[in-house]
Amino acid sequence: MTLPRRQSVAEVLQHTKTPLVEDDPYSALRYSGQPMPPIATLGGMAARRSC
Repeated sequence: MTLPRRQSVAEVLQHTKTPLVEDDPYSALRYSGQPMPPIATLGGMAARRSC
């Protein structure tokens, strides 16, 4: 998923107060470019952590 798409998902989750359960075991497997950051690390998401 592209970074802008991840940011959009994070915004929706924050706006709707929906919890995030993120599992990305293949994030390091890429054909090119840098791995994308997990949605949980994007702005505003860390403040919502309850664990």
